[in-house]
Amino acid sequence: MSDTTQLFRPDVPAPTAAGTVSEPSLPPATACELIPGVASLRYKTDLVHTGVVQLNREVYTLHLSERTADRERQGVQSLLEDITASGLPWTLMSRILGVSVPAIRKWRLGEGASPGNRRAVAHLAALLDMLADQFMIEDPAAWLEIPLAGTPRTLADMFTASREDLVLEYAAGWKTTPEALLDEFDPTWRQSESAREFETFDAPDGGIGIRRRAGK
Repeated sequence: MSDTTQLFRPDVPAPTAAGTVSEPSLPPATACELIPGVASLRYKTDLVHTGVVQLNREVYTLHLSERTADRERQGVQSLLEDITASGLPWTLMSRILGVSVPAIRKWRLGEGASPGNRRAVAHLAALLDMLADQFMIEDPAAWLEIPLAGTPRTLADMFTASREDLVLEYAAGWKTTPEALLDEFDPTWRQSESAREFETFDAPDGGIGIRRRAGK
């Protein structure tokens, strides 16, 4: 078969002028034209990010609740022995549980605790378990007491304030700095620390002066 015959085969559409001329390229979009689309994309991304963060926290909190339920099978004496073995001081345990040290001592000696207190003890034991087993924190009791960003605030304070979600998120490494953690826990912490850093005094001219506190 000749080339001419192939060129005019009836089953092959004949070339047209439109098909042989390439489409003209569009000019690049200007920044002004791109802004609405990029803004919309960023908004959607922020929504997805917020949803994922919330879901992640809920899963951590649910897991802690499940471990708490497992720990509730134990008696208070056994729970307190495990918590004490972790190195958590009784004074800190008292603050976290919201009870006195003598009350903890009585439970340790066999006196019964209320259902609410028993659950609180199991909840604390479950947290220490989770920090050690899941997040590989070698000394979770001491870790809870580390001052954050040079402030008196600690992770134990957050747990006491029912923000275990932040404690677990920080343990998992999602909150990468103590400052970011404090920003969410207490957005006013920087102003509070600044107020603690300085003090007023009676100046020699009779006015009120301000100076850095001793030791700051």
